[in-house]
Amino acid sequence: MGYPNPIGGISRKLSNDVFIHSCRFTRVNFLQFGARMSVIKLPDDSYVVYSAIPYNKEMINSFNELVGDKDWLLKVRYLVIPDVAHTMAITSYKDKMSENVKIIGMEGCNNIVDSMINIKLNEKFAYNVIEDDEQFQKLGLDKKNDAAFTENFKMLYMPKHPNKELILYHGNSKTLFEADLMMNLRNKKSIPDDNNQFNEQFGGKNVHTGISYLTGYMNPTSKIGIAAMTKLIPVSDESKLFFKNLNGLDIEKIVMSHGDVIEHGGSKVIKDLFAKFIN
Repeated sequence: MGYPNPIGGISRKLSNDVFIHSCRFTRVNFLQFGARMSVIKLPDDSYVVYSAIPYNKEMINSFNELVGDKDWLLKVRYLVIPDVAHTMAITSYKDKMSENVKIIGMEGCNNIVDSMINIKLNEKFAYNVIEDDEQFQKLGLDKKNDAAFTENFKMLYMPKHPNKELILYHGNSKTLFEADLMMNLRNKKSIPDDNNQFNEQFGGKNVHTGISYLTGYMNPTSKIGIAAMTKLIPVSDESKLFFKNLNGLDIEKIVMSHGDVIEHGGSKVIKDLFAKFIN
């Protein structure tokens, strides 16, 4: 289980301020899930990292070229942990980033990562969109010192998901960043005609074969995928509120940790996939 060594993969620019790196990742040594790290540039030329993958010099160098700033890693001000299952890479950045970086995460992480978190979400911050100064202030993000973050992002926290999902929404690019709330893994039979980044995490190859065949159906257009992804969250007033708020965001792109990026029409994908919570 885990990442290849070396990491490999591919970096690309998704929009003016959003950069991603996609690579292989397996669970239980044969299930092909892939992984993705996102870097978002803020107006003050600092950076946010969402869903970090293990530090790798070649990967960082590829970001250097894309971002056009060889010192971008030292300018990272916010490192966002997307859920309690995506923490294995955090410690690899401890000595690589500025000591002033703020790590945003949630309760329930392992003891080592928990001790590193500066901004910790719990049930009090769940289900509603975190978007105004008062909400960010209660969380520990100051209007004056953290304006570059609070004025450009909204957050949604779903602790009823088994992995306690923390979603980030970047308004300027209309991009939603998430980890395990939904996947978009595809085999050749289910690839849509308008997706020119088929299996980006696997070099464009169809790896969902053999024992890993079923992972190719973990996507929002597959009945198998829809059933599997929506079954993880209980239907409740809280979950309905969460998805109502998520559905209220104007989403164009969805950058997930596992599977191909949804390049357009993100709001419709959310509405269709989580219809049982929204309708």
